[in-house]
Amino acid sequence: VEGRPDTGPDDAPVTIVVFSDFQCPFCRKAASAVKKVRELHPDKVRVVFKQWPLEMHTDSMVAALAAEAALVQGRFWEMHDALFALKGELTDENIGKAAERAGLDLTRWNEDRESPEVIESVEADSQEAVKLKLTGTPTIFVNSVEFDEPVKYLQAYVEELLLDPSP
Repeated sequence: VEGRPDTGPDDAPVTIVVFSDFQCPFCRKAASAVKKVRELHPDKVRVVFKQWPLEMHTDSMVAALAAEAALVQGRFWEMHDALFALKGELTDENIGKAAERAGLDLTRWNEDRESPEVIESVEADSQEAVKLKLTGTPTIFVNSVEFDEPVKYLQAYVEELLLDPSP
């Protein structure tokens, strides 16, 4: 998943890919569950984030571009956490404060979030979600298989995979 924000070793036995929307309350819960799994198994779990700002969430595209612009500075995950901490209150002012908390160079960040490359990255993820016929956010894949259980079961599922990695 080249060029997308990720954390964890490239050769991890478990890769979690999350299609997410920063304004979605269920995505906030999923982000928390994924982060917990990653912290429990830092050497064995890789997480890849995909932007899917849904049209019904009026502020999610602005947040997606803000996070993608943070990626340019290598601070995506800090911005990811700061945006979800806003609990859907994605005003320009709050997003700017999140960028400060994420430790971004604000001048560069403001320029980057309007850059064609940043916009194209968000659009490419969204197009992939549509191509995969995903039905909503969050959509989580664990080792390329859609995880369609409640996120509270993600940790147990991943731990089961780590015990027996055969498909």
